[in-house]
Amino acid sequence: MATMMTRWESINGQRFEQSLPAAASSVGVLRDLTAFHLAKWGLSGMGIDVLLIVSELATNAITAGGGGAVELRVWGTDDAVIIEVEDSSPVLPHPRVAADDDTSGRGLAIVEILAEEWGARESAAGGKVVWARYGRLKDAV
Repeated sequence: MATMMTRWESINGQRFEQSLPAAASSVGVLRDLTAFHLAKWGLSGMGIDVLLIVSELATNAITAGGGGAVELRVWGTDDAVIIEVEDSSPVLPHPRVAADDDTSGRGLAIVEILAEEWGARESAAGGKVVWARYGRLKDAV
């Protein structure tokens, strides 16, 4: 996990952001919005992995984020899709090893497998931003 990240620039207006209450029902809404925008950008082929990353980061923000709102930002660069989820907790996440019978604790491990890289940083508002960079598939561009 990286604690800093390069500022990636979006291309062709491929960017959206949405803030929702930190509620379990928000995960599906954020996932659906991401699917809509990926389709609009012609990137539906990478949707399953990106949607899983969005789901895991949003779920973590809701369960460990301290309440309030969760903000999702997604944008395309020339070679990747960047996903950021911001919440109000300043505590940076760390992957853990879940036991076989645990019902949670696998989200960041999943993100680590799917994403080219991921990390977290403090946000300007005093919380944190957890981000992932997912490389574009050649046939999805």
